[in-house]
Amino acid sequence: MIRHLEQRVQHLVKSGTISNTIKTQGTIPTCQVSTFQNQEVHNDRPMYGHWGFTSVPPTGSQCMTLSGYGLNNNKFIFSTHDINTHPQNLKEGEVKVYDSKKQGIYLQEGTSINIDANNIIRITVNGKEVVSVKEGSVYVQGNLLVSNGASGTFSDQSGKVITVQSGIITNIS
Repeated sequence: MIRHLEQRVQHLVKSGTISNTIKTQGTIPTCQVSTFQNQEVHNDRPMYGHWGFTSVPPTGSQCMTLSGYGLNNNKFIFSTHDINTHPQNLKEGEVKVYDSKKQGIYLQEGTSINIDANNIIRITVNGKEVVSVKEGSVYVQGNLLVSNGASGTFSDQSGKVITVQSGIITNIS
């Protein structure tokens, strides 16, 4: 009896490795997880996360598993971590959402929001791209409305330079 209880306690929480591609076709992502240095392999284990966030960790990521009642046959994954892609040197209170290609949204404590993209940053509303940033240029698809008027120098497609102060065109050359 005591040996049986000891085994259930041993199986309650385990670290493991995601050992194949995560399946995301169903309502709950599932994957294969290896525990006890690949001595145990569990197929189609559900992977739970926080509501409103979803991710597909790379194969080989570490994970933590929980087995209800300590039974090894009803294991699920509740936490994942990949040492190769995890951002480092964040300060207390900072947040970074990131992917395996080093792209991310970084909320720096009290200073800025940084968006890192490998190619294009797109803002889409109702399935339609409204703003994109590529190679240092900002593209706006639609009308640009500035509440207090814009100031600056702009070039049109023909090369004319337009000077605007507080929303009023003051010079075209």
